[in-house]
Amino acid sequence: MQNVKGTYDFFEKEQALRRKVQTVLQEVFEMFDFDGMETTVLNELELLSAWNR
Repeated sequence: MQNVKGTYDFFEKEQALRRKVQTVLQEVFEMFDFDGMETTVLNELELLSAWNR
């Protein structure tokens, strides 16, 4: 299984660091009354349809 081109997986220490950065950024953005946003997760059709086999 391959990632969608241009996307990456993050594990353990990298994932924890990314979460910490995201949390700090979210707190700062909320202090300045910025609105939140979430984007969709990209997956290959073959991966998503594999669960139905």
